[in-house]
Amino acid sequence: VVSVKAGIPGQNPLLDSMENKNRKSTPAKKRDDNMLAYRKSTDALKGFDRSFFTMDENFRSGIADRADLHIWTEQPNTLAMLKKMNPANMFSMMQEINDSAFKHGNKMFASIRFDNGRITIDSKNVITPALHAFSQKLNARPMNMDLMKKIPAKNVLGFFSISFDPTIVSDLLGNGKTRKKTDSLLAAKNMTLDDVIGAFRGDFLLLAVNPPETDSLQKPRIYFGATINNPESLHKWITAMKNADERKGKNSFDKLKAAYNAKENIFGISSSQESADAFVNGETANTTALLTDKMKNNSFNIAVDFKTINDLLNKATGDISPKVKSFAGMLKILDKLIITRGSYANNISETHVELTMTDDSENSLRTLMKLFAGGK
Repeated sequence: VVSVKAGIPGQNPLLDSMENKNRKSTPAKKRDDNMLAYRKSTDALKGFDRSFFTMDENFRSGIADRADLHIWTEQPNTLAMLKKMNPANMFSMMQEINDSAFKHGNKMFASIRFDNGRITIDSKNVITPALHAFSQKLNARPMNMDLMKKIPAKNVLGFFSISFDPTIVSDLLGNGKTRKKTDSLLAAKNMTLDDVIGAFRGDFLLLAVNPPETDSLQKPRIYFGATINNPESLHKWITAMKNADERKGKNSFDKLKAAYNAKENIFGISSSQESADAFVNGETANTTALLTDKMKNNSFNIAVDFKTINDLLNKATGDISPKVKSFAGMLKILDKLIITRGSYANNISETHVELTMTDDSENSLRTLMKLFAGGK
C-alpha cells in the first residue's frame, strides 16, 4: 500500500513533475482529478469497515501523521528464507520453531518526508509473535556507550555499530551438523563454540576515520571494536588463532594489531599497534556529531559523512577514474546519512533514516530529481 500527500501546487516536486509531463491539462482540471481520485480511494474503503485498513492500529495511526509518502508492506520472512537455504539441517533451529514463524506476518509501515535539505524515513517493523524470542536477542539492548565514546569528534568518514545477544548464534545452530562440525574444528585448538561466543558481550563497532595531514598515503584509518564478556576466553581465542597461523607459516596479526582495555573490557583491532592502543584507551568527551541522541539509545546504527569523504577524495593523488569523479560530484550535494534502529519492544522495532543535503534552502526531493536528471 502506497499513499502520497497531494500538497499545494508548486510546492510538491513529485506532483509538480508529474503535472509538467501533461501540460495539456489545466491546473484547475488537475486539481479536480486529484479530488476525484481521493474520493474514489475513500469510497473504495467503504464496505470494508472491518478490513485491515480500518482495524489495524499501526496502519491507522501511521497514515495520520501527515507525511509526504506512506508505504505499508509485508516484509520477507527471513527465517522462511533461511529454511529454504538450509542444506542438511545446517540451522537445526529451523526444524524446532513453530510453523507459524515461517508464514508471512512481519509488516513494515514507513512515513517519508521531503523537507528542505533533508529526507527522513520513520518506519515501524511489526514482528509476528512467533519470532519474539529471536527478535529480542537480535535487538537486545542499546549500544555500549563506553565503546561509542571511542569515536573521535572530527574527521569521521562513517561508522557501523550493532548490539545483540551473542547466544543467538547457538540458538540458530542448535545441535545440528554445522554446530558439531564447528565444535570439532575448534576442539583441535582446545576450544569450543561456547568459548568463542562467551568471549564477547555483543557490542561491535566498525569505524573509518580520515587520516591526518601528515599521512603521506592518505588512506583511511580503520578500527574494529568490541565489548568483552570473558577476557580469559578472548585471550584463549587469540592465542589459538596465532598458533594456527604459525603452523601455516603466516600470522593474521602481522597486518592487524590488537589491543585490550581491561578497565572497560573493550577489545580493538587496527592496522598498527599504536592506532589500536590509542583506540581502546582513548575517550572523547564530545564525540562525533554523527552520533545522535536517538542512536545512543538504539541497537543498530549506520552513519556516513559525505562531506568528509569528499574531502578525502579531493586529497587523493594520482589518476582518478571517471567513475570516481562522477561519484565525487554526486557527493557534493549530500551532507550526512543516518540509519538507526531501536531496541525491540512490544513486537515492534522502529527505524529512523535521515539523509541531509548541503543546500538546506531547496526541497530535498527537488534536489534529488535534479541530480538524477544530470544536474539540469
